[in-house]
Amino acid sequence: MSDIFDDEFNRNVRFINVMKEYGFSDLDRGYIGHYPCDGRLKVFVSKAHRDAIYCILEVKNEIPNVTSEPMAQAIFYWLEAVRIMIGGKDNQFLSKTNFPAVLLLHYGESCSKCLFIYFTFSTGPYISVALAVYTGIANVQMMTPVFPLHFHPSDARARATGERFICALRRLLFNLKNYYLTAAFSEQPLLQPQFPFYNRYTDGITTHQFVYEKQIDLKRAFIAHLKDNPEDKIFVKFALCYGEDAHETAYAYGFAPKLRAVERFEDGWVMVVMDDVSHQYRWMRKPLKKKVYQAAEKALALLHKDGYVHGDVRETNIMVKRDGVDSEDLGEIILVDFDWAGKENTVRYPSNITLNHPDIPRPESVERGGLIFSAHDVEMLRLLS
Repeated sequence: MSDIFDDEFNRNVRFINVMKEYGFSDLDRGYIGHYPCDGRLKVFVSKAHRDAIYCILEVKNEIPNVTSEPMAQAIFYWLEAVRIMIGGKDNQFLSKTNFPAVLLLHYGESCSKCLFIYFTFSTGPYISVALAVYTGIANVQMMTPVFPLHFHPSDARARATGERFICALRRLLFNLKNYYLTAAFSEQPLLQPQFPFYNRYTDGITTHQFVYEKQIDLKRAFIAHLKDNPEDKIFVKFALCYGEDAHETAYAYGFAPKLRAVERFEDGWVMVVMDDVSHQYRWMRKPLKKKVYQAAEKALALLHKDGYVHGDVRETNIMVKRDGVDSEDLGEIILVDFDWAGKENTVRYPSNITLNHPDIPRPESVERGGLIFSAHDVEMLRLLS
């Protein structure tokens, strides 16, 4: 795989042959609709009466010398496969699956898994994998770094990494093929295809399953309700960190929604579940009115007294009563979005925090990766008035 090839076709054929040696026997060149692709894996789904493409290969010989971007090209091939599977605007399949598939790039190949689509890419002697799923729009995420295939034979660590990569890819494709043969297009789908996210939480004693209702402004935040009680509305968000202790403290004082659960996953993501208060409160717009400012100032003072900082005091993180704020009492406003919150002199701003943005004013002393101080909260609130 680390050979130098004169043209893309020879690299493509050699890559497919090598993959066949490692168990990907059905991988071959073919068409997706009217478009020839560098490789694909497909399975006939009897319930749908058509083929499902669950892996797409995209090969480029030398990336700097081509005019097309392999990742984008692989995604377009997959979208064409989805279009063919759907067949029409009101096709019933949209409610039964989200068409997971794998795109693999050597400079390329593709693979996918239940509820997600994996894209694998390699440039010259490199390879990588991405994940995608269709929810009305294309959702694609890289799942691996770019892995070099031109390491020295004596590099045992690189060889072991490559072996694990191939083993994981083979298991992924096996599971994805099995998904299309069994679970996909079933009469009783287990999940909501348009919401391919975790759908249960534990309150410490009982596990509750919930049903997603809508996404909020294309963010990783959703309104949902408990499966066994549609009237019990909840707010669900996914984040990379969350200051649950600070949130609990704010709730105890009466200026935050009730926190139901914080579920932490192995990949570092956090699912936060709290009461939906959108029927009582609405998001604030700056400049803050005097009573709103005073109520928020009092809330922050209590949070700081207990040693906590919020870290992101913006108008979008302050909610006010829908029927108006009559006083500066706690409960007239609530604070939300405790992602960066925690103990002062301990928690830090993320390295990708937005600075020097006209719509998000922050104190000049705020630094990427720097400590969050209570003075920052106070200054951000002042900048909203």
